[in-house]
Amino acid sequence: MKKTQPFLAALKTFDVSTVKESLIQKIRKEYLSKPDFNQAAVSRLSVPAGAMCTWIIALSSYQIVYKKIVPKKAKLKEVSSTAEEAKSILDEKLAGVRAA
Repeated sequence: MKKTQPFLAALKTFDVSTVKESLIQKIRKEYLSKPDFNQAAVSRLSVPAGAMCTWIIALSSYQIVYKKIVPKKAKLKEVSSTAEEAKSILDEKLAGVRAA
């Protein structure tokens, strides 16, 4: 059990957003493309391996979503900044109108 603790700690703190695209592509090609690479089939051979299989599938799914969200977050930041600038200008203009 003590030998697995560092491994489990590493998994819990692993930043999946830093996985290289080339590694993800290799995993998808060599493992996820196989019909017997799923949690149920792998768990019949080894329960811990089945759990790792689930983790790998989740990592792949996360990467697909992450690649779509990152550009959208950047666009949101840009649009929010533009909206704040426009609101600031509008507030200045409204203050000028009220003063007149």
